[in-house]
Amino acid sequence: MQNTSKGDLFVSSNTKSIFCIGIILLIQSFASGFPKVYIATKITPFVHIADGSFKISYSVNGILLVAAIFILFLGVFFKKAVEIAQENELTI
Repeated sequence: MQNTSKGDLFVSSNTKSIFCIGIILLIQSFASGFPKVYIATKITPFVHIADGSFKISYSVNGILLVAAIFILFLGVFFKKAVEIAQENELTI
């Protein structure tokens, strides 16, 4: 995003950066529950419950998921803006 400080907002490198951030957040939203599930599966064989049940649940981080989707949509808008900016540069 060094282009932003130079005044070049709608360039393809910024668009690629936005998409990368969105994909990383999307992966993180699903992966955030893995450590809890991993630890629970390792502890489960050592837990003995006589009359109850033991349940392992997995959840997705909803806030990160929404943020990732928003940033990916923002990337789509930036991609279109880059196309329009390049088109305007060719127009006399």
